[in-house]
Amino acid sequence: MNRIFSCAALLALMCLLGACSSSGPEITGATISDGDPVVGQRVLLRVYAKSDNPPLRYIWSGSGGVFQSSDDDFRSGELTDQYSVYWIPTSPGNPTIRCTVVDDEDEDEIYEFPTEVGARTLEDLEAEDQVVLMTKNPRAMIGGIMAAIQNHNIMYYSATDTLDYDWGESYFDWSLPENPLNAMIISSTSSYYYTVSYVWAVYKNSSDKWKIVVRGSSDDENYDCDFTIDGDNPVTKVNKIGVNGTVIWVGTDNGLYAFSSSGETWSGPVELEEGVTYIDVKDIYVAHGFIYVATPTGIYFTEDNGGTWEKFNDTWDTKVLTAYYDINNETVRVYALTEEGDGSATYTIRCFNKHGDRQTAPGYPPDSYDWIESLDTDPLGNLWFGKWTWNADDGWENPGNIDDTDDHIVRSTVSPEGLVYLLTATGELNVWGKKED
Repeated sequence: MNRIFSCAALLALMCLLGACSSSGPEITGATISDGDPVVGQRVLLRVYAKSDNPPLRYIWSGSGGVFQSSDDDFRSGELTDQYSVYWIPTSPGNPTIRCTVVDDEDEDEIYEFPTEVGARTLEDLEAEDQVVLMTKNPRAMIGGIMAAIQNHNIMYYSATDTLDYDWGESYFDWSLPENPLNAMIISSTSSYYYTVSYVWAVYKNSSDKWKIVVRGSSDDENYDCDFTIDGDNPVTKVNKIGVNGTVIWVGTDNGLYAFSSSGETWSGPVELEEGVTYIDVKDIYVAHGFIYVATPTGIYFTEDNGGTWEKFNDTWDTKVLTAYYDINNETVRVYALTEEGDGSATYTIRCFNKHGDRQTAPGYPPDSYDWIESLDTDPLGNLWFGKWTWNADDGWENPGNIDDTDDHIVRSTVSPEGLVYLLTATGELNVWGKKED
């Protein structure tokens, strides 16, 4: 009897100490979208792990940068469910970025990402002809921009090579448009297995008919633009388009129109408020489901994809606008180049919350630059206006020390990953950030 008891006890002890015991988490892999970023360039960090004691939690920590996550409860240095986060370096050097994986028994395993952060440089980008416009996917977190060249080639620029695009190589065949493109934007759809990117563009064909075309990785479609003609005032210019869900919003010099990509139908011109229909829609920006439009009578917005429209208080002629969505705090800031007063013909840059309440006012940079025709924000929330950047702490700066006396910089576009692309009046394209090695 004692022998039987001893064998059973020995077997139980072996189970406790050996084969029946569980181990801590095991990190099976880790990736970083770019191990050599520049200051202000957003990168994606991922850690893959397994454990006998799920669920796994993650602690993200590091120096010299800012973490961003779509997790509402995410806080750097605290437990989270997020196995992937975005990180933006704020200073050059070799920072330590660490992910600690913790299992349900508080056992942990640590992974450190090797990184080398460089300073930004100003580089010229070669193009066959003049660049006529730039676009990006405003919903993307990383990735580059597309630049439409005068001969209709589309060049893709980013800090790194991707699966979808090569550096500076034409990807879409834009042989169909016979006139320069008026407006384009990148959109994307995602499923469990893959993400597909599309480029929507508006142009006129040889018969002077407006068309909207969508280009995908394997297909393309071409549709007539059903712009209502108001007597002798037809649409002569398309200024901007924006995408929200399956609706493509088209801003023209004679009204705002909507194209349903699912139903392949048009609606519009939209009555933004009573008596405001056939109006010059100068700019459109979509931020976190809100659609903002700039017009000669002020800024209008909708939060139900065009079901109802409201107007920002005390806004008049507005030339351009942009918005910054803070994913950690879920807040939206709207910036606009707008009139100081009704009919004043004096313009300034103002900041609003998502419903139009006035916030801290950037104003103009040290000198007046009437030729600048765009506003944009970078991943850290800094505002860009030509070569100038602004934030509430530091005011206006020209961080690239750019002298555009001879060839004015008319537009600056910040890619989702944070590189700043600068377009001159003669169509030359520069990048302040990181060029291909």
